[in-house]
Amino acid sequence: MVNRRKPLTTRRGNRLSPRQRGPAGGNSRLILIGLAAFSLLALCVLGTYGTWKWISTSRMFMVDHVEIDGCHRVSEKKILELSRITRNDNLLALDLQGVADNIKKNPWIARVEIRRILPDKVKITVQERKPVAFLNSGKIYLIDTTGNLFKKLGEEDKFSLPIITGIHFKGSRPPVNVANIEGIKEALRLIRLASRGVRTLGVKNISQIHIEDDGHLVVYTSDRGIPFRLNESNLDSQFAKAERVLYHLYNSGRYDQIAMVDMDYGPDRAIARPRAVKRR
Repeated sequence: MVNRRKPLTTRRGNRLSPRQRGPAGGNSRLILIGLAAFSLLALCVLGTYGTWKWISTSRMFMVDHVEIDGCHRVSEKKILELSRITRNDNLLALDLQGVADNIKKNPWIARVEIRRILPDKVKITVQERKPVAFLNSGKIYLIDTTGNLFKKLGEEDKFSLPIITGIHFKGSRPPVNVANIEGIKEALRLIRLASRGVRTLGVKNISQIHIEDDGHLVVYTSDRGIPFRLNESNLDSQFAKAERVLYHLYNSGRYDQIAMVDMDYGPDRAIARPRAVKRR
């Protein structure tokens, strides 16, 4: 006996013609599932957009307080002015990178960190540049610890810092960073050595570092302007020897009689040239 499948029927038992049956059942289910998924996604998008629209315009999240840390040379008022944040700004809609870029337009600002603190507070933390020397290359610039020439010397910049001379750049503008330029690199290294602790030849006792054509550094003391000539290729030991010589000259009472000291005179040796005696 052959089993024949009964044709699909409606609830009343009437047979459905091929046209009445429509597409295959599997395809219908896929279409329905797709439509349902699309509808759900559309609802999610609309819901998310609506939520963000409410949050980004709600007065609940309007900026009410700005906390500023880390500024010393630049005032808090100036930082706030540069940030362009106002009480009409929504905390969550703030462009933090844009705010940081605005603040860094001030040459004294090296780094900026900005945080949102819900519901209505912004915290700005800045790191200012620390000048370590002047560079005279036709115009006088301030150099920071990373070797950046971050601003020209102005009337408001009253610092007691060594001035680096003997370097000239082609063109009207020097590079932004000079940390790896021969001569300047060694001069900055010498300043770092002189800044460690209490020293006989400390950074406060250095008025000028001149870079000679052969690369040697000539360090002038602040109190008498006596030049110490150092070989840049062996700077650590040359600097340590210069301190010992200077200490000896101070203690012996001969410091005022010296015209210059050449440290590049062989291992563990230096030559101190006396001042010329004026004849009456």
